[in-house]
Amino acid sequence: MAHIISHDLSKTMNWKGINGKVPFCQLQLKERVNSVVWRNRVTSNATDKVGKKAICVFLKDGPLFVLPTCTKFPEDVQEDERCFRWMDDHKFIQHSETLMNLLNIMGGEFTTDSVDIPFPEDLYKQAEYLPTDDTVWFILQTLDKIAELFDGELDSVWDEKKVEIFLNVLTSQSDGLQSCVTAQKKKNNNLQMYFKRLNNHVLKRMAYSAHAWELVRKEVRTHLLRLVLLGSATENSI
Repeated sequence: MAHIISHDLSKTMNWKGINGKVPFCQLQLKERVNSVVWRNRVTSNATDKVGKKAICVFLKDGPLFVLPTCTKFPEDVQEDERCFRWMDDHKFIQHSETLMNLLNIMGGEFTTDSVDIPFPEDLYKQAEYLPTDDTVWFILQTLDKIAELFDGELDSVWDEKKVEIFLNVLTSQSDGLQSCVTAQKKKNNNLQMYFKRLNNHVLKRMAYSAHAWELVRKEVRTHLLRLVLLGSATENSI
């Protein structure tokens, strides 16, 4: 917390605002500090009572106080703040809209045909009920797999510049969301298998034809729409 609150500033606060001081319990900063504590693997099981006590001690002793079980606290605050900025500034929504627009103008009218591979609806439903950073991790995995698909053998099916811009925005979105994931996580095997089938059973089997890519473009549109809904819900919980 010393990264955020200086010694002089800590002297103007206490938990309840007694004796004319600023009530820390009413500040939005309290929720953000709690969020960082719960995201940290070492302190993820800390209760509100424990968190309150630690904050009270810090406000009393200032930056001389060190939270002994959370040695990476300042770095986690910085990562958490980057995540807040990405979501609070609505950059996730802005990038999602840009991706949709680029996908729409990349080709012509979307085909009425569909791939024979079932859409991973169950994975999206599961992601809705995961902890925030796990939901973001699911979004990140999906964006990365989409990037892998579009980085394949396109062969002038679409305008090369539009594809390049699409991939750049995709990378920017992933970079922004990466700050919301606080620990290394395992990849979702079912999601990996779905995209592998999409590549092998559609693109490769159809020899990377223009129609194959249009089928994939339509499938990716569905993913982007679902990711917007998933990310918007996550945005409200951060």
